[in-house]
Amino acid sequence: MSPDNGALDMVREEVAELLTEMESALLALEGDPGETRLINRIFRAVHTIKGAANMFEFREAAGLAHELENLLDLVRQGVMEVHKGFLEACLQAKDILWPLFQRPVSEASQEAAQGLLGVLRQVTSTPSPPSEPSESSEPAPGSDLPGPAPAPSGLERFHIEFKLKGEDVLVHIDPKAILDELRGLGRVVVRADAGELSDLDALAPESCVLGWEIELDTDAGEDAVRDVFIFAEEYAEFAISWAVETPAPEEAREPLAVAPATPVEQELEPEQEGPGLADEDPDPWSSLKTDPQRPGTQDNEEPQAGVRVDAAKLDDLVALVGELVIAQAQLGIVAARLS
Repeated sequence: MSPDNGALDMVREEVAELLTEMESALLALEGDPGETRLINRIFRAVHTIKGAANMFEFREAAGLAHELENLLDLVRQGVMEVHKGFLEACLQAKDILWPLFQRPVSEASQEAAQGLLGVLRQVTSTPSPPSEPSESSEPAPGSDLPGPAPAPSGLERFHIEFKLKGEDVLVHIDPKAILDELRGLGRVVVRADAGELSDLDALAPESCVLGWEIELDTDAGEDAVRDVFIFAEEYAEFAISWAVETPAPEEAREPLAVAPATPVEQELEPEQEGPGLADEDPDPWSSLKTDPQRPGTQDNEEPQAGVRVDAAKLDDLVALVGELVIAQAQLGIVAARLS
């Protein structure tokens, strides 16, 4: 282990800085529990700590960070509210994580970590619901759905048709992740289309012949719905349109344009807000689902060369890149030991 001592000292120094950052963000979150940026700061710190623990085989620290990451993810998705038990669990985790990066790990630190793991799992299993909990229903393929109830007042209803395409498509995209993101925007009803499903023995594991029809009630707006499919355009065909509008507008709105896998030349018109949406905030956790600082499109605005990406998706992308870096470093350490 002597060749790794220098790197281990650097990692411990970084972990100490991340724990300090985590504590300051938690204290700020106590006074502003709806601030998305604070939640994301804490999540990124915990994710980096977990990666460092896995890299140097601190199993207790990695396990605790993993459970804490799951807890934070519930808040990021709007499933759990920030409350006293959540803050106390996170602060206790911050205090326990540092001793777990020592060698050997003391018995007292191991017992404290195991006790906190039980607390985290208990809090995760009984999350406090947001103000307007999302509901989902996934009937068995081929079953008939009853007529959908009208969308609640202040929400828009989107009808989404979604189907993967190409061979080995499941290697590149996870349809469950897309459906979960839609659930994070509001209440969804999902119907699977198994019309192309025939011979199971001839079905390739990496292919997907299913399609989905989705009714989504949300106050997040069109841009947030389209952002869910921003990385799926190459591997999927989807169409998004308004199904039911509430409250009823003075004029009927045109259906949204179909977004095919290849870029289209025609530009969409800017979305007009329905009456009353700007004044109502039925879900105080709506700021956790969309980026409030994302600018709207103006008629006289010049076309942008870049692509707007939802903050939560960017965090997920950064997390995946971090996992790749950690895996590469682990392979390097193993190779050095074998040589």
